[in-house]
Amino acid sequence: MIMTMRTASGSRRVGAALVALVCATGTSATACAESSALRSPASAPDPMGAPPGAADYEASPDDDEPGLASSAAPAPAQEPVAADSYDPAVDRDPSALSDFRTVLEPYGSWEEDATYGTVWVPSASTVGDDFAPYVTAGHWGYTDNGDYLWVSDYDWGWAPFHYGRWVWIGGRGWGWIPGRVYAPAWVVWRTGYYDDWYVGWAPMPPAWYWRGGYAVGLRFAPPAPYVFCSSRWVFAPQPRLHVSAGPSIGAIAAHTRSYVPATAGIGGHYALTRGPNLADAHIPAAPAQRSAHDARALAHLAGLEEVRA
Repeated sequence: MIMTMRTASGSRRVGAALVALVCATGTSATACAESSALRSPASAPDPMGAPPGAADYEASPDDDEPGLASSAAPAPAQEPVAADSYDPAVDRDPSALSDFRTVLEPYGSWEEDATYGTVWVPSASTVGDDFAPYVTAGHWGYTDNGDYLWVSDYDWGWAPFHYGRWVWIGGRGWGWIPGRVYAPAWVVWRTGYYDDWYVGWAPMPPAWYWRGGYAVGLRFAPPAPYVFCSSRWVFAPQPRLHVSAGPSIGAIAAHTRSYVPATAGIGGHYALTRGPNLADAHIPAAPAQRSAHDARALAHLAGLEEVRA
């Protein structure tokens, strides 16, 4: 069962549109939905950090939770890390805590959360009350080698949308957990058909958090708040304007499944995914103009690899 819910006004919104949550639990998934209306002050935040209004459903057998890929040598700077060469030990190097502190400090605050440890929380004056990662102020680009690349409108967006993980934290809103491995976008995907072909995406749930300068493995899988839009509009200049909302969101979520699940691995968490095949997602055509990886993000990556060499 999926329950949709419209909440009253409050200090933080989950995002720019109704959000469906798919929360990995063991080898099944839990889905829930929440509207774009403001959070109710009376709604107690979930101790796991999920937005209020969650409801469970039983997933299909092939909707199993992907896992992190096995360790391998990092890729060169001009060719960002692939799913089969992801090394979680590199991502959880403690240097991640200092790598981005100066870059992000002017645009938010570094905070200590009881559940998720050291996180960076963007200020509402910078991103607005309805901020949602990979939805607000940006769009999906398509690279020459077929990657879905998040192109952020924020000057600082080269860092938290290509490194680390975003997580919804009850009482704080969206927080970012630093990481040291680059990706075109740290997201997970869903595809399916309801009254149209839909593509859904969500920030990839973190598998670790920082406490006292050390990476600590999470003992649960945080929820992944998905947004869905028609496959025709995935590469629109402002995809947030096309994100589905309203009573149909629960049905859309229930008719989608995880795209390209990986073999279960470290901690039972998600593997790196790069976006669905255009044909599988029924996307009419790729953008005529290809997108390039942000030079600042790749420069940072090159610096990290030089240190590791």
